Amino acid sequence: MEMWFMEAIPELYGADSDDLDESLQEDAQAEIIEKICSTGDCEAMRQTLLDWLTQCPDPHRRDDFVGKAVSMALKVNMAGRSQK
Repeated sequence: MEMWFMEAIPELYGADSDDLDESLQEDAQAEIIEKICSTGDCEAMRQTLLDWLTQCPDPHRRDDFVGKAVSMALKVNMAGRSQK
């Protein structure tokens, strides 16, 4: 999931990863991934991602990204629950 974020976020913003705002860099991405994977609430995941990506220049691409990220996070969350 982290690898996908590292590729997808620069594409969303049309920038090299080094040129992204610090809030969108790899450390921040890892924090967001941890946050959304730790909850089973799809709406909370979606809102966290939308709040994080407020400056995204293309809302349609942002919404597509959010949908894919929520789907991935749910799979991670469910896998974590089944291991407990």
